[in-house]
Amino acid sequence: MMEKTTLKIIVTGATGLVGSNLSKKLAELGHDVICPVRRMVKIPGCRIILESFEGNILENFNEKVDVFINNIGHISEHLSYKKLKSVNVDLQGELVKSAGKLGVKRYVQVSSVAVMGLEGRDRPITEDDNLGTGLGYGDTKRDGEKLVFETCKNLEIECVALRPTAIYGNTPKEGMADKIGGILKLPIRMIGSGEQIWHLVHVEDVSQSCILAGTKPGIDGMIFNIAGPDPMKAHEVVKIACSAVNVSTKGMKIPSWLAMAVANINTFFAFGGKPMVSKFAVSLLSRSHEYDIKKAQELLGFDPKKFLSKELPNLLRRGK
Repeated sequence: MMEKTTLKIIVTGATGLVGSNLSKKLAELGHDVICPVRRMVKIPGCRIILESFEGNILENFNEKVDVFINNIGHISEHLSYKKLKSVNVDLQGELVKSAGKLGVKRYVQVSSVAVMGLEGRDRPITEDDNLGTGLGYGDTKRDGEKLVFETCKNLEIECVALRPTAIYGNTPKEGMADKIGGILKLPIRMIGSGEQIWHLVHVEDVSQSCILAGTKPGIDGMIFNIAGPDPMKAHEVVKIACSAVNVSTKGMKIPSWLAMAVANINTFFAFGGKPMVSKFAVSLLSRSHEYDIKKAQELLGFDPKKFLSKELPNLLRRGK
């Protein structure tokens, strides 16, 4: 498979932030890209097939495929393990089984750093670290990742997992840039001390890692952290964001314990709906999370190009 210059590649989650960007990049490189989707869309250079992702997945698609890159996941951070399990765990195993029927040689699971848990670290976090629970989202992504590796091993499919950090995109309404822009409209400027590390990654850098994971030989069974080149302290991100949209950096600074108490109350009174503030978001924003990407750089060849310090101000200005 890896000796081919043109590959037949399935990309799931192709209507999402990562999947849509990745599909276009793969098509530009000359690969035959197939995107199973629930609703008809147009993705330049890609073949679109309708798929419900229920029952026998891709049962009507009979072509042999080289690489399967899976971006499907339920990312609602406020939901419980039970409510997320059907997509983030059970469906993941079924997708691998479908890949096996198509003769897939390499399976790429786009996972999340949340699988390692949400406790903070005062040093870069490696793929082997255990930071406790990742709440409903992180814990289901962890079990889904584990199931994918086990199923791939049973079917003799090479498997690689990528764990991106919080992702932002090419427009002010994509991913974390949209959330940061929304926060700036509130009187709150900081949760926690401001010294905690925020480590984001641009969608184009995530796409680069997916392409490498699908084509590079000798990485079967490996897991890689995927993050941007410039982890930043929270107060630094707030400063450049405020400057970009001409708002004051002065505002409410909420202690972590108080923010978590508010999140707990919000979750209780949301009665299963989406709370205004989630425990997941408070854990992510108030604790230091810098991720070690040396393994991805050395073994995968990952080379992130997009600096948050440069990209974020441009995005926020465009969103004004």
